[in-house]
Amino acid sequence: MIFDNRACELGEGALWHPLRRQFFWFDILGKTLHSVEDGQPRHWRFPELVSAAGWVSRDVLLIAGERDLFLFDLETD
Repeated sequence: MIFDNRACELGEGALWHPLRRQFFWFDILGKTLHSVEDGQPRHWRFPELVSAAGWVSRDVLLIAGERDLFLFDLETD
């Protein structure tokens, strides 16, 4: 079970990453990608609205932003 008490303005875009065995979700209006890693909350902030993702490899996601699709490395930002 995943539980996280961080509030989202508009939480959507849930993604299970099978290689990382990790769950991700977006706060679209907050321009943030959220996750929990090793029991600790983790987040990444973006300069634009982001809403959905697909996994490309263990560390890379394809993210849908308000203007385009882009690759994002979870380890190097």
